[in-house]
Amino acid sequence: MSGPVFCTLFDSGYLPQGLALLRSLERHVAGMRLWVLAMDTRCSQLLTALKHPALHVLELETYETEELRQARRIRSWAEYCWTLTPFLPSIVLARDLAAETVTYIDADCWLVGPVSPLLERFESSGAHCMITPHAYTPHRDRTSSAGTYCVQFMPFRRTPQSAMILLWWQQRCLESCSNDLTLGSLGDQGYLEDWPNLFGRDVYVLDQPALTLAPWNIERFWKKSRTQLCLYHFQGFRLFSFAGLLIIRLTAGVPMPREAFRLLFHPYVSDIKTMLRDLPQGALKARPLPSPNQDPRGVLLLLPRLLFLHWAVWWAPLPTSMRESKHA
Repeated sequence: MSGPVFCTLFDSGYLPQGLALLRSLERHVAGMRLWVLAMDTRCSQLLTALKHPALHVLELETYETEELRQARRIRSWAEYCWTLTPFLPSIVLARDLAAETVTYIDADCWLVGPVSPLLERFESSGAHCMITPHAYTPHRDRTSSAGTYCVQFMPFRRTPQSAMILLWWQQRCLESCSNDLTLGSLGDQGYLEDWPNLFGRDVYVLDQPALTLAPWNIERFWKKSRTQLCLYHFQGFRLFSFAGLLIIRLTAGVPMPREAFRLLFHPYVSDIKTMLRDLPQGALKARPLPSPNQDPRGVLLLLPRLLFLHWAVWWAPLPTSMRESKHA
């Protein structure tokens, strides 16, 4: 019997997070398959070289239509990635004929425990797709800009109703997938606002948002959800390099429960470091922190964040896969 099928997309700059997602899926979802749309050639090469049995790599050039190429020319890289999101479940359903359901999952999500509580709720709903509420912490309410629902974990059944919803979403994202909040929607995410009214019972809104935590709702739900949490969305997580060290920005601007660092961030970083060992020396480049010689303004902006704990920072030796080869 076919196991659960997931899909995501990322480029080589997001490869550490994507590999951590793969490791967490492998740990918590028996028999799963993960389809990755590699957004650049380097990402495709490194993923293919892993020869991971549960990993299937899709190359961007194979699936770019003329409409998508036109969108790519006039959009930022983030906007173009968002534009592609609604196309990916359709691509995977066409490729993986054994899949009855395909779940899109953001590359910076990480499974904390079994995903079955999410998928079982979706299956029992009888709906054709599922969306998850942001469920913001009240004093961090951003619904006016970021919307009510999050593009982070979205199962789609192999049904005509699901195909219709995806086609509608694809058309909207081709028309506009802007990063400009003043336009009324944020990328692919803003369009989800219409789904419950447009598609009715074909769309299931997750009734227990505490199963999916993120910086925007962890303060609200941590105490009651930490023992039943399915996934955490590591929004704001970034990797930098400085003087031979890997500097990991664990979170930005959000106070975190101390227990969350032990149960979420430490294991996540461990997964990243473990997966990076499978990559060859010099395979990746961490974004460098600005040095005073290069950009004094960058340091001036960084120091207050560190001093006032707007960042939680992890210092570690730079992994071999992020060290330049002496023979390069």
